[in-house]
Amino acid sequence: DQRWELRIGFDEAYSDVSPGQLLSYENFKDAMARGAVAHNFLGGYEPSWQDDWGIELRPVTNLRRYPLSPRGLAALGIDT
Repeated sequence: DQRWELRIGFDEAYSDVSPGQLLSYENFKDAMARGAVAHNFLGGYEPSWQDDWGIELRPVTNLRRYPLSPRGLAALGIDT
């Protein structure tokens, strides 16, 4: 079983109380209680706070499919 954590925002005004770290801690605690064996921070690597958790980096690949339609081609153009 794995737990996936969406990227959270950061506001320098609240850095002294670290609400993001507290949310991650509670998420870890709940995941362990439910038997999770892995936890994944989604999004890019953020050493300023993810290093505190002793993480192991693993590559992630995103795959996008675009329908062959004007709207799909427009989305492909925007993404490239």
